[in-house]
Amino acid sequence: IVLILFVGLGIDLGFAYITKAQLSKALDASSLAAVSNYSGADKGAAANLIAQNTFWANYATNGVSGRATGGAQVTPHGTFSTDANGNLIYSNTASAKINTFFIGLLPQWKTLTVGDTAVSTRYRVVMSLVLDRSGSMAPDCGGVCNGCSDGGTYLPPAVSQFISIFDETLDQAALVTFASSASNDVVMTHQFKTGTPNINSAVARINGTPAINLWTGGTCSIAGLTNALVINNSVIAPTSVKVVVFFTDGLADTSQGVFNGHALNFGRYLPPPPGCLIPATEFYLTNAPETSLGQNTTACTDTAGKPATCTAPGVSLTGVTQFTSSVDGKLHNFDFLDITADATNRCVLIANQMRAASNYVYAVGLDTTTIGAPTLQLLQEIANDPASGKFDDTQPVGAAFVSNGTDLTEVFQQVAADIILRLVQ
Repeated sequence: IVLILFVGLGIDLGFAYITKAQLSKALDASSLAAVSNYSGADKGAAANLIAQNTFWANYATNGVSGRATGGAQVTPHGTFSTDANGNLIYSNTASAKINTFFIGLLPQWKTLTVGDTAVSTRYRVVMSLVLDRSGSMAPDCGGVCNGCSDGGTYLPPAVSQFISIFDETLDQAALVTFASSASNDVVMTHQFKTGTPNINSAVARINGTPAINLWTGGTCSIAGLTNALVINNSVIAPTSVKVVVFFTDGLADTSQGVFNGHALNFGRYLPPPPGCLIPATEFYLTNAPETSLGQNTTACTDTAGKPATCTAPGVSLTGVTQFTSSVDGKLHNFDFLDITADATNRCVLIANQMRAASNYVYAVGLDTTTIGAPTLQLLQEIANDPASGKFDDTQPVGAAFVSNGTDLTEVFQQVAADIILRLVQ
């Protein structure tokens, strides 16, 4: 009997150890599923159901686990709570009874109860969306001489699906849009889905629902990224994950500078097809009201190699014929290649500042045309994607994506999934 009991300690407790290990793995998977799918709208009811189903998918009633007394199904018990910083906590417990082989000779040891607990945390996200609303995004091309990507057709549903994945009770989000200048269309708020305005309504307004079609102007990506950095840095949330999601359908063809004491955005665009009259260089006011209306206000135009005709009161660019490039610190003429090189370099520099402030950067490019779509290499550098030739593993790691338009919703969902993974542990 003594020998049998000692054998039982090895065999029966071994089964108990295996059962506990299975419980632990199933509870971990279940808890991560719960916090990943939490919605404050139903107070986590749907997430709890997903958590149970995930547990059962990982802890079957066959094999060793089937030794549960009577074949009864093991049911986890999970509860949501928040910590002192407002982060979501999910505590999940489960226990199973196993029949013993040898130590069951003693009545009190005919069964053993094995249990475990898993705790997962879902951190809050502070996120700025930076969306391109330049003329090439117009759904019907809008008379754009250089062609269009039809991005205005694909972007609204993609953004709507994207923000639906996040939770207003936990997360905060803001919307910045940019063309020749940038605007903060939705300030950082918890009510990014239900507030007035909200991200969906702001994007719909750009698309002409209601009001006018606002897909117009150049591509001053640096203005949008700069606004997002300022917005994210203004939020004090030490345990939150800060994110910037950048979307564009074109090269950064509009930059920023100070001329005769005036801070202006300036751009020169791709050579137009015959019959299209686009000024050689356009200078725009840099003001950023809380709506896209009133943006792209032209300060001056240059049709003869020198900006001489100003329409904005108090702005004079007399004698200005060159700008200082951020690429080499030298003066360059106002031509497309030099302006684009400067604007592109400034995007990378501001993205580096974002990461220095602990922001994760995601970059999505729309490539449906050959009119100057963003390159994957540039997007990877902006995001600090591991595939980038300039990847820096000491900085927050983001990801870059290129969409053909029809898959833009799926691409944004990939971005959301990657962000959620960073929020849970």
